[in-house]
Amino acid sequence: MISALEKALEPCGFFLRGGFYPEAADAVPLLPDGQTVATVLVVGSVGPRMWQEFQKERADCPDPLDEWTERRLKVIAGQFGAHPVFPFDRPYYPFQRWDKRTGTCFKSPLRIEIHPVYGLWHATRGALLFSERLALPEHEKTQHPCKTCVGTPCLGACPVGAFSTRGLDIMLCANHLAGPDSEDCMTNGCLARRACPVGKDYQLAPEQASFHMQALRLYHKEIESLA
Repeated sequence: MISALEKALEPCGFFLRGGFYPEAADAVPLLPDGQTVATVLVVGSVGPRMWQEFQKERADCPDPLDEWTERRLKVIAGQFGAHPVFPFDRPYYPFQRWDKRTGTCFKSPLRIEIHPVYGLWHATRGALLFSERLALPEHEKTQHPCKTCVGTPCLGACPVGAFSTRGLDIMLCANHLAGPDSEDCMTNGCLARRACPVGKDYQLAPEQASFHMQALRLYHKEIESLA
């Protein structure tokens, strides 16, 4: 079934990040019928493929990528008897923990997940919850890519030093993106992410990068309003 699921995800630009058998600490919800989830499969996207498919069907709505992702993944979930959940669901699910449980990514110096092949150019799009215990997708055991990196160029690339070993200073980043010197970041994507030598072949095209940076700027404004 895993092979068939991967084939179904591919035309949407999705890929199967991995899976795990949930434990209580994972905070996986019950299925709509009250059953306990036995298997979680995490779905992601990488590089420009999903963007290309999204652009063909982009809707005029407040959250077009979320709407498209939900619509496409729900169809696939129905084909395989799964219940889909998403990072934008409220209340939020602990997707960062679920990503870690798949064992396919590592924590980068930017405090975001780095993939040994795709680098920082991947994202989690949803998870498929199953009532039965499935065989988990196999993945190659690899070394943390940052352990062989010289000089951590990602930490030094931000023009305002918003990243450090403590994580992202949201206000520094937000003020920069709202200011007059943000054109490079807003047009081509975060300079810190672009400095990472891993996964260069999967970097985003300017239109895609700009779309995500606009979303990040709106997210910053939301955080500021709650402060």
